[in-house]
Amino acid sequence: MRDWKGFWIVITIASLLLACNSPKRQKKINDGKLFEKLKEQKGYLNAEELQRLERDFSLKLLDKYDLSGYDEEDTLATFLRVGKDVWIASCYLENPAETHYPFFRLTETKEKGFKIMSNGLIPIANGACAYELSKLLVRSGEYIFLSRIITEGGNCVDSPVAFRLNGKMVNRGLDFAVAVWMDSREEHTPVQSEFTIESKTPQSIVMHVHEKVIDTEIDEELRSRDYDLRFEVKNNTIYFRDTVFYN
Repeated sequence: MRDWKGFWIVITIASLLLACNSPKRQKKINDGKLFEKLKEQKGYLNAEELQRLERDFSLKLLDKYDLSGYDEEDTLATFLRVGKDVWIASCYLENPAETHYPFFRLTETKEKGFKIMSNGLIPIANGACAYELSKLLVRSGEYIFLSRIITEGGNCVDSPVAFRLNGKMVNRGLDFAVAVWMDSREEHTPVQSEFTIESKTPQSIVMHVHEKVIDTEIDEELRSRDYDLRFEVKNNTIYFRDTVFYN
């Protein structure tokens, strides 16, 4: 019985790691330095730092989540600093009763502490649809974008949630999205896409997309193309404008 119990523990941990890139080891920081670390523009938090963030600043961030399967040095979350606000998101923290990962927006207090301003959830994604922790939270110009992957008929569509720097959500349609993994009509040749988001003005947002067709049997790229999906922002709503192809 002990052998079977150990087997299922290993399987459970392995399935969690498929949801995001394998956690990288990050050395523990000295006591008292977490507040200073969270002043950086962008960074990562390991399991020990998340637990200390909750404990030292009396925040209820982890009450729904079990970190016992991770070592203290495992990097489990990314953060962005915007003014006095700290945005934190994870694609590792998982509650068996939910089908989502958490994100939080904290704000610095006068007492050198933090309080929770808002929180939310993003869908769990596995396998080919897995999130990349480094791309989970991105700031460009006057916006913050939170990756949000939806699985549709075996395809993976990333439709980022957009926020203004003050935390206000921006409305968006179904066309504010990129299919990051899509089955094609040809067997063993899925279409994969990588993209970055850029906003040079508050009125415009561009998704730069690199799309490629892969032969999974020989692990070889067959063809690719690059294009921009251009959007405009009016009345706090993102509207599709046009597509510009480069090759």
